[in-house]
Amino acid sequence: MEFVLEALDPYLQPTGDGPITSVASLTVSESLDEVATLSANVSAKDTRAHRLLTNGRRFRARFANGMTSHGVVREDSLTASSAQRTISGFDLLDELVRFTCGYWANYQMADIHDNVLPDLLAGTGWSWAVLDGNLGQYSGNLDNLTRLEGIQRMRDLTGRHFRRGLGLRTLEFGTFGASQPDVRLTNVDHFLRDQDDSNIAIVSELVRTRSSSSKVNLVVPLGRGEDNGDTNRAKVNLYQISQADTTRLARIKVRPGLNGAATKTISGSDFQTLKVESTAGFREQGTPTMQLFVGNASDLTAGYQFNWAVGEIGDANTMFVVNSGDPEREFDPPGAGVDVIGDPQYYLVDAASYAADPSERVMIFPEIDALGRPEPPEEQWREASRLLFDRALYWLRWNSVEQIAYQVNVLRLPFSVRVGDRIPMVYTGYVVDRSGVTVDWINVNDLFYVLSIDRTFNADGTLSASLTLSNLDRQLLADRYLISQLAGNLEQVNVTN
Repeated sequence: MEFVLEALDPYLQPTGDGPITSVASLTVSESLDEVATLSANVSAKDTRAHRLLTNGRRFRARFANGMTSHGVVREDSLTASSAQRTISGFDLLDELVRFTCGYWANYQMADIHDNVLPDLLAGTGWSWAVLDGNLGQYSGNLDNLTRLEGIQRMRDLTGRHFRRGLGLRTLEFGTFGASQPDVRLTNVDHFLRDQDDSNIAIVSELVRTRSSSSKVNLVVPLGRGEDNGDTNRAKVNLYQISQADTTRLARIKVRPGLNGAATKTISGSDFQTLKVESTAGFREQGTPTMQLFVGNASDLTAGYQFNWAVGEIGDANTMFVVNSGDPEREFDPPGAGVDVIGDPQYYLVDAASYAADPSERVMIFPEIDALGRPEPPEEQWREASRLLFDRALYWLRWNSVEQIAYQVNVLRLPFSVRVGDRIPMVYTGYVVDRSGVTVDWINVNDLFYVLSIDRTFNADGTLSASLTLSNLDRQLLADRYLISQLAGNLEQVNVTN
């Protein structure tokens, strides 16, 4: 494929008396939910290219099929042995890293589609080419974030994705995997010469990666809080969700904590006296306070009480409860057979995955907080709890299944394939691991999400492409990310317990 590389002025107009002519190859690397990168190899002897493609300079690659890619030079390296200079940088989406949300970026029940996402592109020169509807509402603040970080936060809360649009400085935000292009990846064993092959890409090499080390199928989520180390109360928690929100409540489970206890009520509860089958394992008011859940632990939609704690234990069947939240709230004495749980842990679970291979984690999402501190009103706690549920639910969906990914080198990849698409791959043959060792013979016939695409254009007109395909629509977790995530959780544990 023929292409030209041009240096641009700040207004994205060509400058420098024509294209750069010494380009040996150009690679465009795009990833779902991330800034793309561009890299060009040019002759080290081309002083004009050296003068035009300086750090911070915008440039453009134009291809014979009408496709264009824009970038910003961020690095210039020289390989003396090959007399080649490598000019690399990010695509224009990097501009959104350089715009800030500032402060006082507060939202109260704001529609994400109508208000928040349009605000995040306002004044940047970017626009939404595709923007899903029914994204829900957002309450919180985006202080100190870049515009791109703000978009990533909306992605996490809505379970959607974003990618660069087809037009200049446009973005798309939505559920891309539901739309499948008319393309198929296959290896030679499956290639049929007598059929229309215009949309068939030939797999020349395939590397498989399995990742179950980060799999979590039960999550106990917490938001942010000014709690002085007490995670039990002041952090945003799932129990604060509106009891009218039965759809979300149906997914929430509750169980006693490590030092907790569980029993059921018997008849005779009155005022703030709770009659139970046994008080064994329950603690009297002290440090830490034993909070209570009183209700149906298997069905929170039936209603429950949570702003109560054990004040005193009278005998083997009697405890007296005290208000630990809203002082105006009165205790509603339950009848017999109601669950009473001390130190309740509210969680979400992928039941099928958990039954096969249980893996649990407490996750603190510090971006979820109740507005109006130091004493947020009750409606702010409820709204923050709703956001915490949504954030944790999508996190669980992306992490409760083993991720199987393939690094695939292909020939003749159609330009219609984009990151975020979900495409079929039919492959029978050997597979290698990341070190290049042949490890297995596989037979694959399934749909996969396209997480990344690297396209390399050579000056001789040849083109190569490499894709990362996955059964999950989330990026692979690099080792450094796993280490930082673990370190972050360790830090949170040290701070909050």
